[in-house]
Amino acid sequence: MDVLTDVLNTVELKGWLSSRRELGSRWRYEFAAGKDSMFHAISDGGAYLQVEGEGAPIRVADGDVLLFPTGHAHALYDDPRSPLTR
Repeated sequence: MDVLTDVLNTVELKGWLSSRRELGSRWRYEFAAGKDSMFHAISDGGAYLQVEGEGAPIRVADGDVLLFPTGHAHALYDDPRSPLTR
């Protein structure tokens, strides 16, 4: 098994995969708060992460995994000026 699988099994997180995206330029996704856990794996190109209630966005890079055990509201985008992707 890989390390991520071991960690998720240890904390007993269960769930399902919502989507997989391959994105070009000019994109932004916003995720509402919820009771479910959520994670994102950044595989190529990096992104900015903005967590509701936090200060400046954080730059995340290839290979980073973002885990939200309680489903915090947050946004991921390629550029702070990018419009919401639908």
